[in-house]
Amino acid sequence: MTSFFSMKTLLVQAALVTCACTFLNGRVEAGPLGLIDNFSGDLSAYTATRILKATPAANDNVGQWEIAGGALQFNTTTYAGIEQYALTRTDFTLQLGEELRVDYLGSNLDSQDIGLYVGAGTPTSDVRADYVNIYARNNGQVFSRGFDGTTELSLSGGATPTGLESLYITRLTSDTFELGYYSDGGNRNLMATRTISDGNSAGIGSSVGFYADIRGAGIRGSVDNLRIVPAPVAGDVNGDGVVDGVDFGFIRDNLFITPATRTEGDLTGDNIVDFADYREWKDNAGALASLYSLSAVPEPTALALAFLAAGVAASRRRV
Repeated sequence: MTSFFSMKTLLVQAALVTCACTFLNGRVEAGPLGLIDNFSGDLSAYTATRILKATPAANDNVGQWEIAGGALQFNTTTYAGIEQYALTRTDFTLQLGEELRVDYLGSNLDSQDIGLYVGAGTPTSDVRADYVNIYARNNGQVFSRGFDGTTELSLSGGATPTGLESLYITRLTSDTFELGYYSDGGNRNLMATRTISDGNSAGIGSSVGFYADIRGAGIRGSVDNLRIVPAPVAGDVNGDGVVDGVDFGFIRDNLFITPATRTEGDLTGDNIVDFADYREWKDNAGALASLYSLSAVPEPTALALAFLAAGVAASRRRV
């Protein structure tokens, strides 16, 4: 039988934990971690490179990457022909198991594509080689492509997701990447798996940033909060690499919500925050778990009733 006082102690201790989080529709979600850029400053850390001029004899476009309203966009003031661009930085490297992610705001749809880019160092002007990308088109579709050396990989995608939230590139091995998007409250959608031959030797992953395919004048944007999300640690909800009381807090506050994401407490990936997620947290919290554990392991219903009882008791004491 679950001890009410053990549950009360558990709740009180967890309530003392403070964390950086976002409240969405009554849920508590871990905020972006490993933040590279929220575009509150300038672009001095990046190198802008045109990687394709489709018609060499045509005049050059006049355009640039720019920050507007705290987000990144590409502004073409004079259009002469199809051009593709990369905006990269080499002070961050995408390591094995890590995920590069950016929020897609879906505004400014004058030109065609904008998205994420992972490559091998700073690109050479007007050369497409050794990179993978994922991007949103101005008609709402999402695509992925890339180059293995200078050999173009097949175009993948074409889905038109509702509620598109962010784009991602995950490094599975030294040569292999997953590319896709998150939508509708954090649902992860895999679009393509790309392999770059001898990727580690080529230096793939040593540059991260953005891609744009320009096919008209105007502004194409916007994206925000470029970040690298660490490889998940068992029991770690917020992705900071530590299993602690902060992670327990997300599970507690989102208990029994569905659909649910890992950053809301769904550690087991079954689309609901439930007792199985608490058990995974507890099994990986080590000695810390004793501060939050129950005197006996309750069934999910018992746990829910204990939470409810604790809440009622607390309400009565405030009257």
